[in-house]
Order: sequence, then structure tokens, then C-alpha cells
Amino acid sequence: MNGRIWLALLLLVPCLGAATPPVDPAVRTLYWEDLMPPGWEPAEIDYSRFFMDLDDAEADDDQLEDPKALQEVDAPVIGALHGIRARIPGYLVPVSMNVSRVEEVLLVPYFGACIHLPPPPSNQVVLIELPKPMSLDQLWEMGPVWMTGELQVASRTTEMAHAGYAMRAERVEIYQPEE
Repeated sequence: MNGRIWLALLLLVPCLGAATPPVDPAVRTLYWEDLMPPGWEPAEIDYSRFFMDLDDAEADDDQLEDPKALQEVDAPVIGALHGIRARIPGYLVPVSMNVSRVEEVLLVPYFGACIHLPPPPSNQVVLIELPKPMSLDQLWEMGPVWMTGELQVASRTTEMAHAGYAMRAERVEIYQPEE
């Protein structure tokens, strides 16, 4: 093999291992069930208030209820999580934008939350201040992510949903399952 090819391979190998940086031991990995008190169950949503009968010719957009109105806004949070450095997987929903620059997002447990479906309970929504603004294209291309930063127990209200937690993100990574 050509010497330049070997050199290129030697330079590439360390990069392959760096694709998923190791998790800082001071960062606690949390999953969505960790943000709910043990034994707490979300209230059932009456989806009939959100989806109208398509055969109802008289139904108009004014009769459809705002999906945000169906959110459980006072869902209990875990106070002991306040101030810990955490890593949480989820999907991003843009909140504050300056033209096409997204500065704040909601981190939610499933795709479509807050946009196509009623928002999850407030203890399943984290308001995130991004470490640096992103374009909408970047945001949509990322898919699910790992969000790392200091978690705050802080009730916040946005146009999209109420959040029971907040975080100033230190790092945003494309989601990779833990091994």
C-alpha cells in the first residue's frame, strides 16, 4: 500500500472512535421516567377534543381545540434533580427563533410532541437554551439527540407547551443508544 494511504488510515482511526464522545462521569444519564415521581401516572387525554370527525361537514377549525390546552401543566417534578449535570435523550421542538436561527428548543420524549400531537405532561418537557444558535435545517436533520447540561427544576411557559424543567445545554449530540 502507498505510504499516503497508510497515513490517511492512521489519521482516520482515532476519528472513528471519537464519533460518540465518552460520557463525563460527573454527568448523570436520565431517561424520561426519571423525571416523574415514582407511582405518578399522567392524566388521560380526551383526544376527541383534538380530532374532529372527518365526516362532520359542519366542523371547522374554530371547533378544534388547541393541542396545548390538553397538556397536563402542573405535573409533579423531582426537586432532587435541580442543579445536577444531566444527559437526556429526546426530540427537539423549536421555540424561539430569529428568522431561521433557533436559540431555544423544547426537549420532548417522542417525535411530533407539541407540533402534531398534544404536548406531554409538563414533567416530560425540558426547555433548552442551546449552547449556540442552530438553523432550522440543522435542527430537523439531527433527529433524536442527547442533550447535556445543568438541569433546573423550573416551570416555564412557551407558545408550544409548558415545561417543568429547564437546561442551559453544554452539548447537543446526535442520539446513539448506550451500549
